[in-house]
Amino acid sequence: MKNSHILTWGLTGALFVCELHVVQAQAPGLEWQRCLGGVLYEESQGVVATADGGCAVLGTVASMEGDVSGNHGPPDMWLVKLSATGQIQWQRCYGGTGAEEASRLLATTDGGFLLLGKTWSSDGDITCADFAQHAWAAKVDPEGAIQWQVCLAGGQDGSEAFFYSATETGDGGYLTVGQTFADQGIWQENHGLTDFFAAKMNGTGEIEWLHCYGGSEHDKAWAVRATSDGGYVIAGTTGSSDGQVTAGSVGQVWVIKIDSDGNLLWNRRMGGSGSPGMNDDVKDLVVNPDGTILVVASTASNDGDVRGNHGGSDVWLVLLDGAGTILQQRCFGGTGNEYGWGAVRTEQGRYVVAGTTTSSDGDVSGNHSDTGRDAWVLTVDANLDLLWQKCLGGTSQDAAHALARNLAGEIFTSGQTYSTDGDVSGLHSSGVDDIWVVKLASDLTIDVSDRSALGDLLIYPSPAIDLLNVHLPDALPANTTWDIVDLMGRLVMHGPIGPATQPVQIPVEGWAGGVYCLRLYSSGFVSTTRFVKQ
Repeated sequence: MKNSHILTWGLTGALFVCELHVVQAQAPGLEWQRCLGGVLYEESQGVVATADGGCAVLGTVASMEGDVSGNHGPPDMWLVKLSATGQIQWQRCYGGTGAEEASRLLATTDGGFLLLGKTWSSDGDITCADFAQHAWAAKVDPEGAIQWQVCLAGGQDGSEAFFYSATETGDGGYLTVGQTFADQGIWQENHGLTDFFAAKMNGTGEIEWLHCYGGSEHDKAWAVRATSDGGYVIAGTTGSSDGQVTAGSVGQVWVIKIDSDGNLLWNRRMGGSGSPGMNDDVKDLVVNPDGTILVVASTASNDGDVRGNHGGSDVWLVLLDGAGTILQQRCFGGTGNEYGWGAVRTEQGRYVVAGTTTSSDGDVSGNHSDTGRDAWVLTVDANLDLLWQKCLGGTSQDAAHALARNLAGEIFTSGQTYSTDGDVSGLHSSGVDDIWVVKLASDLTIDVSDRSALGDLLIYPSPAIDLLNVHLPDALPANTTWDIVDLMGRLVMHGPIGPATQPVQIPVEGWAGGVYCLRLYSSGFVSTTRFVKQ
C-alpha cells in the first residue's frame, strides 16, 4: 500500500526531553513490587531509572543470604540492578570488615553510578586510611565494578563525615555534599558542632576544593542540584541562627546557593516553630528550567513560613525564586504524620513526590493500616495543586525513601517494608526490614485530541533485533517531524517526514538493548509509542 510519508533520519548524541500530554488525574497502577534482602535488616535511600526500563537500587545490607551474596562483614553498601519487570540482573556488596552505610545513588552519563555514604572499614573494597570514620563515595561502571573511590576522613577523635548527595558538573566532575562533625585538617572551616560541606571532584575523584557552611550548632546537607549559571543549590537542616545562617528568622530548613568555586552567594532559613520532638526537615530539591527551586521538606509547624498544616508532620513543598525568596508553599497530609523524601519534575512541569504517611484523612486516602505507615506517592501541578496520590504498603511499616522516573512516565520508589500483605509480598523474614522497590505504571497518557490530529502509530516487532517497521498515520500535517529517544532522554534519531511506501523500515541492529520512544509531533500535537530493542 502506498502512502505519502517517509522518515528521513539522522543520528545525534544531544540530550532531548520527550514531552507527552497528560489528561488524567488518576493515580497510576502498581506494575510490580519486589522485596530485596535476607533474614537481617536492609534499607534503601537510593534508586535511579536505567535506559533498559529497569532501575538500580542502593541500600544498606546486613544479610549474607537470600538475595545477598558477597557481604564483606555486615553491614555493607549494596547495589542491585533490576530489569524492567523487577528481576534481579546483578547485585554487588561494597565494604570491608567494618560497617558501611549507604545514602543516595547518582546515575552518571556514562551509564555507571556514583555510590554515596560512609564507612568504618580500611580493607576489602575500601582503601581509606586505618583510623576514624570516613565519608565514602565510589564510582562504578554499568556492571557495578569499582572504577575509583574517595575517602574523606572524619576527625582522629572519632568525629564523623558522611556523603549524602551529589550532582554531575559541567566539566565532567561531581559536586558532593554532606555533613561533617570534624573541625581539623580539611575541615578547618567548620563553624560549629556540625556543618554542611561541599566537595568538588574531577572526573576521576580527585578533590579540587572543599568548603564548609553553617553556624555554631548542627547543620546537615541533604541534597544538591546544579543551576544553569554554573552554580549549585544545596538544601538541608540547621539548628543555627548565626555564622552563615543569616536570612530568615525561624525554622530548621536551610537552603544555600554557591557559585562554581563554592563561594556562598545567598542563604535562606525557613520553616516554623515546630512541635516537641518534630522539627522541620528537608530531603530533596528540584531546580526548574526557569531557575526557580522546589524544596521538598517536612514540617510540624503551622506558623512562620508555614500555612495549612493538616496536623502532626506534613509534606511541605516550597517554591523559591532564583534568589531564595519564597514564592509559594503548600502542606500535604492528614492528621497523622507525613514526611517527604524525594521528588522529580516531569516534562509537563509537574512534580512527583515520594515519602511516608500514617494518615487516612485530609489529602491521604487508601492507607493500608490504621496503626502502621505506608509509602506515599503524590503528584502536584506547577501551582502545587494536588493531582493524585497513592498509598503503597501493607498493615505494618512501609516507606518510600527515594524516587525516580523515566521518560516513559514510569515511577520507581525504594525504601523499606515489614509488611507481608496488601501491596507487599516476598518479605524474607517476618518482623525484619527488607528493601522494598515499587514500579508504578506510566503516569502519561496521550490526549484524545492528539490522537485525532496525528493518528495512531503502529510499530513492530517489539522487541526488534535488526529492523523496526513503522506504520504511519494516513494523514499528517505538512510540518510533522519525528524522533526516537531512549528512556534517559538521549536523542537517537530525528528528522522530517516525506513521501514513502508503508511500512517504513528503520535499521536498529547496532543499537543498545533497551526501551525507546518514537514520537510524531506537529504544532503541539503529539503521537507516541514505545518499543524494545533486543
